Amino acid sequence: MHQPRSHTLRTGRRSLINTTFHLRFSIERGSPPMSKLHTARAVILSLKCEAELKRVSTHCFVVMPDHVHWLATLRQGSLGHAIGRVKRYSRWRSGHGITWQDGYFDRALRHNDSLRDTARYIINNPVRAGLAESVGYYPHWDAEWICGEWRLD
Repeated sequence: MHQPRSHTLRTGRRSLINTTFHLRFSIERGSPPMSKLHTARAVILSLKCEAELKRVSTHCFVVMPDHVHWLATLRQGSLGHAIGRVKRYSRWRSGHGITWQDGYFDRALRHNDSLRDTARYIINNPVRAGLAESVGYYPHWDAEWICGEWRLD
């Protein structure tokens, strides 16, 4: 499969404040997988830092062995800056064990897209990939709707 060059990924991209995005970014081939606890936790801390600083509102994320899915609403700045900070901070926190690919993929949710359906799709990635029988058995994810009426499986 042909991968687009990172500079072409930015063509037409807009970072709209208060817009929710499904973001995906990946590690370089040959980089240690993020399935190692220390590495995955470095990424998770980086994602949570962006939310704690009120730059984004995180709805859910899942850290897969070679990529990250993140459903977030941009609150300030740009997507590029948010992703850049996550990549830099997680690389530093992991002891420079993560080498990220340039660029990222994003998809803005439209008004008729269901936030919860998109979140379910994202956090069920480990199940579809055969990494866990259910998301409850996969350690590297979080969602804002963990309790109450919302079931994951």
